[in-house]
Amino acid sequence: GPWLAALSLRALNHVGPLAEIGLELEPRVGLLSYVLAAVAGLLCALGLAGPALRSAAVATAVREQGRPREAGIVRRAGLDVVVIALAALAYWQLRRYQGPVPSVLPHAPDVVPAIGVLAERLAAGARGLVAPLGTRQLARRPARYARAAVLLTLALAIGLFASAYGSTWLRSQEDRAAYEAGADARVVADERTGSIQPLHLASAYARLDGVEAALPVVRQPLDVPGAPEPANLLAVDISRASEIVHVRPDLTGRPLAELTAPLADARPRLAALELPGEPRTLTVSANLTIYGAAIDARFERALRPALALVLQDRDGLLHRLPTGELTADRTTHRLAVDLEERLADGSDGRPAYPLSLVALELSVNAGFGGSREGTLAVEALSADAVPVEAGDAVAWTIAAGDLQDANLPPEVQGVRTGEDTLFALDFATGSRAGACPPFCSAAPVTFTATPGRNELPLTISALVTDRFLEETGTGLGAEVTLGPGRPGLTVAASVHDFPTLSPDTGGVVVDLSTYVAALYLGAGEVGAPGEWLIDAAPGRERAVARLLRAPPYSSAEVADRAGMVERLTRDPVALGISGALSLGFVAAAVFSVLGFAVSAAVSTSERTTEFAVLRSLGLSDRQLSAWLALEGGITAALALAGGIALGALVAWLVLPFVSLAGEGGRPFPEVIVELPWQAVAVLTGSLFAALAVVLAVQILLLRRLALGPALRAGETR
Repeated sequence: GPWLAALSLRALNHVGPLAEIGLELEPRVGLLSYVLAAVAGLLCALGLAGPALRSAAVATAVREQGRPREAGIVRRAGLDVVVIALAALAYWQLRRYQGPVPSVLPHAPDVVPAIGVLAERLAAGARGLVAPLGTRQLARRPARYARAAVLLTLALAIGLFASAYGSTWLRSQEDRAAYEAGADARVVADERTGSIQPLHLASAYARLDGVEAALPVVRQPLDVPGAPEPANLLAVDISRASEIVHVRPDLTGRPLAELTAPLADARPRLAALELPGEPRTLTVSANLTIYGAAIDARFERALRPALALVLQDRDGLLHRLPTGELTADRTTHRLAVDLEERLADGSDGRPAYPLSLVALELSVNAGFGGSREGTLAVEALSADAVPVEAGDAVAWTIAAGDLQDANLPPEVQGVRTGEDTLFALDFATGSRAGACPPFCSAAPVTFTATPGRNELPLTISALVTDRFLEETGTGLGAEVTLGPGRPGLTVAASVHDFPTLSPDTGGVVVDLSTYVAALYLGAGEVGAPGEWLIDAAPGRERAVARLLRAPPYSSAEVADRAGMVERLTRDPVALGISGALSLGFVAAAVFSVLGFAVSAAVSTSERTTEFAVLRSLGLSDRQLSAWLALEGGITAALALAGGIALGALVAWLVLPFVSLAGEGGRPFPEVIVELPWQAVAVLTGSLFAALAVVLAVQILLLRRLALGPALRAGETR
């Protein structure tokens, strides 16, 4: 026994899940192994000798022939009820605390007598001797078949449970990886100096070999009034999310495209000027005048005027591109912005075309002790020397930013348009209270010019998690108010959970371009994406992940789904459990087949005279074979059906509460029990084939039975 156990463990070094990850076992047979083997052998010997020592052979034979069998001490003492109660307690503990695979499986119910009686009644009206004889034996001597049936039932139940554990565990790791990655890969871009600029990331990712699509993601904490802790907000391109995001159907309840359709329909459109073609350079011709600057040059230097362009790309992202500082000298300056850059690998980084101009921003520092007035005239805007025409229908809207501790607030004094200018802005910088010390802090004010009027949406439609509804006490259609400068949320639909969102806090999913537009209109923020979801070509996931980690991307974090699945499925603890269950099935199957063979041999020896008498009365070899095949077939079919039912029941009851995570604890998303019916069919077929071989040998031996010696042996008894 100990050496066979060591040999079985060494076999796992060559076949099975442990061999695949290169984990080698070196089992050693020591003194403790021999002691345990001796104890087990002694208990088996006592179990076998107990029935013979407890009663005389004659009494046992008579009892088996007619009287119902007396209940054993376990049943008389009610210990079977205790065992059932302990099993129920263990199952309750498993559901409450989770844990490893339970070490006790329920015993198969003793259904052979009942099935035998039922089969006997059904076969009573059948023609011929085969059916009545076969079913009669099952009804008269159920104990002879019940032992073998129980062994087969438990063997197949263990095998089915082992297969279900392996399939469920693998599915759980794949679900965990898909939830954490969100797509084929989730990338956190490098933000260090010299890294790829956010303006060029979309095209850089899309150009990568093996990448089919790149989805920008804005992730922010969301302070919700009344909630115990901040929620997690996820802004993605809703119109493409269903094509890229890997979400398990039970987490959403409905198809993701159906849930997100209302969010895409409510997407606003910012007033913008379309830039022609795919420009590489934008040039702004502008002049700035600060009135009264010649009186006090110190205030002129403190203003630090600068101009910036706000562009919107194909993905709906906003990018603020500074053009540099302006000089208030009343002369026209040409300020150029390069839209391309040379990447570290020698390729050109380009924006995600087409582009549109959303706003021009003039930033100045407010004065101290007095406001300064000025005029900004934007004469022309060109893309690669091609003039960008505003058109007669475009009306420039100017908004002034707030000024904290304002003595005089900033003010838009007027806006003019003409043939020789896009627009001219007359403004007053406003001033802060008090005088400016030698080293005073800046007080920036921003004047934003947009080619049209934009209305800040009061609320934006959102997809929220059940945890968010629970924490905020809201429901579908409710409006949730957020902080200043933030639009409210309208709960359009709810899901159980959404990939990449923490299940421990409430989650909110909104449309990216809608949220970015609302942020800019409300607080002047451009909402740069911190993450990207990558959709890779089939079979290219790992290669894409390697490229994302290498220069020029040098991503701060890459969570690739295929790599995470490989890492999670190499957990030696879970693989060891799966291997132990598989070994248990092999051992149980071998013993059950041996038990069936021993039972058949004992039955043949006990019934030799019976077979000889029937053969002498005219029972043909064919009828004898059919008789034995019916007895064994019914026994095997009952045992295998019971094993399938028992294994499936235990899998459905136990696996959802078993710790399938390598680090312990309950995995997320919740476990979905997966029964590999193809593997179950192979296991069942293998056992049935082994039992058929045993029956064939039994039938062959009985066909060679010599009638004379068998009848004379019956007379001597």
